[in-house]
Formats: sequence, C-alpha cells, structure tokens
Amino acid sequence: MNRTCIALCALAAGAAPLAAQVKVVNMIPPRLSNEAMQNSEPTLAVNRVHPERLAAAMYIVGGNFCSRATEAPIFISSDTGNNWQSVCKIRVDSSSTISPGDVSLRYSVEGDSLYAALLWPNSAPYTMQLYRTDDVLSEKSFLSLWHRDTIDQPVLEVMPWRGKNQIFVGASFKFEPAGTAGVLSGTGLGTESAFWWPVVIEQRPVIQNPAVRLATHDDGTVYAVYYGPRPPDGSLSDVVVVRDDSAATRANPFTALLDTPVNAAGGLCGGHDGLMGIRVATCRIVPFFYGVQPRVGWQRQVSANLSIAINPRNSRDVWVSWADSSFGPSFQQLHLRHSTDGGRTWGTSDVLAVESAMNPAIAVTDSGRVGFLYQQLVKADTGRRWVTQIAVSRDDFATSQTVVLARTSAGTPVPLFQPYIGDYIELHALGDTFMGIFSASNYPDQASFPNGVTYQRQVDWERHRLLDHSRNMEVAVSIDPFFFSVGPAMPPAQKP
Repeated sequence: MNRTCIALCALAAGAAPLAAQVKVVNMIPPRLSNEAMQNSEPTLAVNRVHPERLAAAMYIVGGNFCSRATEAPIFISSDTGNNWQSVCKIRVDSSSTISPGDVSLRYSVEGDSLYAALLWPNSAPYTMQLYRTDDVLSEKSFLSLWHRDTIDQPVLEVMPWRGKNQIFVGASFKFEPAGTAGVLSGTGLGTESAFWWPVVIEQRPVIQNPAVRLATHDDGTVYAVYYGPRPPDGSLSDVVVVRDDSAATRANPFTALLDTPVNAAGGLCGGHDGLMGIRVATCRIVPFFYGVQPRVGWQRQVSANLSIAINPRNSRDVWVSWADSSFGPSFQQLHLRHSTDGGRTWGTSDVLAVESAMNPAIAVTDSGRVGFLYQQLVKADTGRRWVTQIAVSRDDFATSQTVVLARTSAGTPVPLFQPYIGDYIELHALGDTFMGIFSASNYPDQASFPNGVTYQRQVDWERHRLLDHSRNMEVAVSIDPFFFSVGPAMPPAQKP
C-alpha cells in the first residue's frame, strides 16, 4: 500500500507532546561557542555494551583548540547524549582549513574501541583512511589500520563474527573503470594484512556509483544498498540490494541475492538478468548537482540519499529507503519499502512516500518498531524550513506516529559550501529507544523545537543570539549537529 505525505506529513495532535520522552541537544560544547562552521554530514556511534557512551563527528575544523598533530576533533558523550565534549583525535594537515570528509564512526562489539572511516585528504582523488582508538577519551590520535586512494563516501559497520570484530566499509571505488560500488571487509586486527581486497558488488554496466549503505546482523547477515546509474549518461538509476549470509568471509561474497530467473523481457527497465543484486526500483531519475534555494533549500541532490535497516529479531526482515525525482511536482521524493524474505521481493508500491524530503534513515527496535527519520522542506509564514522528523510504526506504517524534532530555517545561514545540511543523517535503535543525529540551522529560537532543546554553546534565548564562550560577543548563525533520542512511549503525533 502506498501512503504519500505531501508537504505536511504528520497529523495534528490534540494533546501536548510528552517532552520527557523526546530529547534534542545542540552538541557544540561551551568552549567551542565561537565556532561558526557549516557542521553538516553528521555520524553517530552508539556503544552497545555501555549505551550511555556515544561518539559523533561531522564537518568541523580543529582550529586553535587542537594540537598541530591532531587538527580535527570528534565529540564524546558519557551520559547518553546530555552533554558532549570535543576530543582531538583525527590527524590532518595542520595548515589545512578543510576538515575530514564523510566521517563514519562505529564502536567495537565489546565496546572498548572506536573505529573511524573517513576521507583525508578531503579532495580529489580522495584517500580513505581507516582508524581505531582504544582510548576514546584521550587526545591520542587514532591508530591507522588501512588507507587507499580513489575511494569516496565510505560508510562503516562493525559486527561480531567468530569472536572478532568484523568490519565493513561500503564505498564508491573510483579506481575501478568508471567507478563502482563495493565493500571492504576485514577483522580489524590493526594491520593492513587483516583487510581483504575490495569486493565489487556492482556487476551491471554503470556510469558512476555515488553511494553505498550497509546493514549488519549478528547472525552474519550483511546487506548493502546502492544506486546504479546506467549508461549511456547515468540519468536513470536502479536501486539495488545485495546480501551476504556469512559476514563476507566465504568465496563469492554478496551473491545471496541473484536476479533470477533470467528473463530479459522489458529491456533496461524490466526483466531479470541473473546478476547479483535485486533491483528494488529501476530507471529512476536520480540527479546529482548543487541544489538551488527555491526547490531544495540549497541542498545538494540526491545520490547519497539511501538507508537500509534489519529487524534485530529476524535478519530476513529488512527495510530500505531511497530518494529520486521520478514522481511528483516537488522534484524529490523519499520512498520506503519492506521485504520479509531477505531482500528477494520488495513489492511494487511504497510503504510510505514523502514529498520534498531528503536524508532518510531507518532503524528497527528490539520490539519490532520501525523508525523512519528524514528532513522535509516545507513552506511556512517565516519562509522555507527544514522539518526534521521521525515517523514510528508497529504495523508496516498502516498506522504511525510522527515526532517533529526541529523546524529550522532553510535559508539562514547562507551556505558556505555544499552540502548545506548534509547528504545524510543517522538513526539507531537501542533496546526500544531511538537515538540519532542531524544537522540544522542553530538560530536560537525555542519555537523551532516543539519538544524542547538544550544548547551547550552559549546562547541568549530571549534575544535569539548566539554568544562566544565568554558571552561578550555575538556569533554568526551557522549549521550545527543535534543529537536526539525518542523513548519507548511515543508522544502524540505532531504537525510539521
């Protein structure tokens, strides 16, 4: 069943929200209150053994508060996201004003170590660095595990496998002819020899694969979803899901899903070709270019807007979301679909579709509740706004409740670079609680946060001003990361 949300997605609520069950925190700590960077593309790691311990990163330059050897910080919380501190961990060129890009963080299975995959140098041809630290709170730099040039948009997952941390990095491998989607995997032992040669998961003709997203299950199941821009010019793309059932440790990994029986009827946009990967959708318009304000809120388009998640109780129960511009008047639509047979079938219609939205992120709780996080561009009396919201359902979105986390300006601040608020955000499920991270304008207005918000950085709420760390000078509005959690009992649905 297709359920489409056009512009305003949630239902109005008759009762006041239960603010105690929703937490939103601006993560910039007091000592960085002078900071006015465009802190987009956030990542969040949740420690499964010590869930109060969190780690996060985003575009941020260390400036004069980090040493010359470790110029880029990460952010650490030891109290489930109530308070955050910056820790200088990432080695970069001390003369650079460009931060590491596409940072992805994940804790080890036992919770003692933190892994990071990122781009540095963050310029063509791009070098992917894979790091580990065994002392998250110290300012001792990450240990380098592996690096390789011409890899873009890395995303990291860590899972248990035969008593070890099995690491997966999905990425666009630009060293392949024309570039293609792939997955690196290894044991994370701390040496390059522990890492295998990249597995190319795209076997069809391709112009350039822009992004890969991963989901893992403790039984050894690994899924990857990616766009496949097809010849002759890449203007039409497939959305493809692959699966491996043995943590990618056996011969011919990621071949659990073959597009069979072979039947070429339908040409480019139909039929079955027998190759690895099930095409969830075919011949979708997925452009990639710098957005313009009237249409997409200065946000870069569409080719990293992917998410995939597994039900922790059943590794064959999997959800996927993507963005394309094939339908509707709003230029971009999010699609959410569900498979109950391990990705073999996905149906022909969306479980949920959201107009004028981007940055999908899915997670499934231990009780089977599905959370769908996204940012939707809406018109308001105060101008266009990014509405960050999470829809939660127990019944495949036949019914759902939506919590609005933030309604922030899509025009203030003016962008310094692309992406503006980022090509992705993240959502995690721990027990029956959702935790996540997003980027948005930090203009201090309580009305922008209907379930409340806490700012760590210095702020004058009465006059809607950001202040420096000494509270003596006003600081320009910028893009900041926000942590949030939504507890087991849901508040009433709210209007965007």
